[in-house]
Amino acid sequence: MGRPRLTVAALAALTVGCPAPPTQPAVGPPAPPPRPALRGGVKVPVPDGWAAQVGADGSLRAGPPGHAVLRIEPRPGEGAALPTPRALAEALKGALHESRFILISETKQEDASIIVYLITPRGRNDAGAAGESPGMLGAKRIGKDLYACSSIPGASDDEADQAALACAGLSVPAE
Repeated sequence: MGRPRLTVAALAALTVGCPAPPTQPAVGPPAPPPRPALRGGVKVPVPDGWAAQVGADGSLRAGPPGHAVLRIEPRPGEGAALPTPRALAEALKGALHESRFILISETKQEDASIIVYLITPRGRNDAGAAGESPGMLGAKRIGKDLYACSSIPGASDDEADQAALACAGLSVPAE
C-alpha cells in the first residue's frame, strides 16, 4: 500500500515543485509530426501547433513553441499504482501551504485519473485575482507502466485543459 502513496506524493511534487518553463525555446528541433513519442512508442496527442521534446531524464515537455505547459514522466512498472482523482487532489492539497485549491474537473477512466484545478493565494475569493494558477495533474496506465502528467506553472486555463486531454489520450499503437 506504500507504493501508491509514494506515487501520488511524487505526482503532487511534480506539479508543485516543477520549475517555471524557460522563457526561450528549448535548444534543438521539435519532435517531428505526426505526434511525439516517449520511450516504447507511447504516442501523445498534442494539439496542432504544439512542439514536444524528450529530455535527458526521459520526461517529455510539450506546449506551444517556446512555452512548455505539459510534462509527462514515464514510470516503468508502476501501472498498478494508478491513483484515483481524489487521491491526486488530496495529495496536491496537502502540498499546498499558502494557497487555496479549487477542483475544476476530474476524470476517472479505467486506465487514467486526471484533475484540472485552480490554485489561488489564501484570502483571495474573487475570480481573476492576481496569482491565480490553473493546472492539471494526472496519471495514465498503459500496460504495466504509469505515466505521470502535470501542467507546468504558467499554463493558461485552455492549456491546462489541453494538457489533460493529451494525458488521457496517451496510447501505445498496435504493432
